[in-house]
Amino acid sequence: TYSGEIYSVTYIGEEAFSGCSSLTSVEIGNSVTSIGDEAFWHCVNLKKLISYAEVPPVCGSYVFNGVNKQECTLQVPGDCIAAYQQADQWKEFFFIEDLPLGINDVVDDENYNGFSGVYYDLSGRAVENPAKGIYIINGKKVLIK
Repeated sequence: TYSGEIYSVTYIGEEAFSGCSSLTSVEIGNSVTSIGDEAFWHCVNLKKLISYAEVPPVCGSYVFNGVNKQECTLQVPGDCIAAYQQADQWKEFFFIEDLPLGINDVVDDENYNGFSGVYYDLSGRAVENPAKGIYIINGKKVLIK
């Protein structure tokens, strides 16, 4: 999000955060498909890296060089852990965990009947035509009957 506009990022550029010692956590959106050379090179204080991408983004050279991969936790969608454990550079992280949902209760709220915004499934993926079930709407878990 920039100046109130939401942009879909598909690529993190070369050296985008290179040498950023104050960077402690990063969230990579599910639309990112590739990361340029040395994008996070020597981000020595990076402790948490979250990737919402179901397919591990393709990494250029030395993307995470200098990141302490034994101390930095990589969180990814649970059904994608095996893919990250096999993907170049991602597999170097010692702790690869399932993303926490971060939502604790379900709201059965008629205010969302006919909601015209974006529905997300419990893995954080946008859903165009939601059927009955549980979705995330405006940060709340909502039951659609």
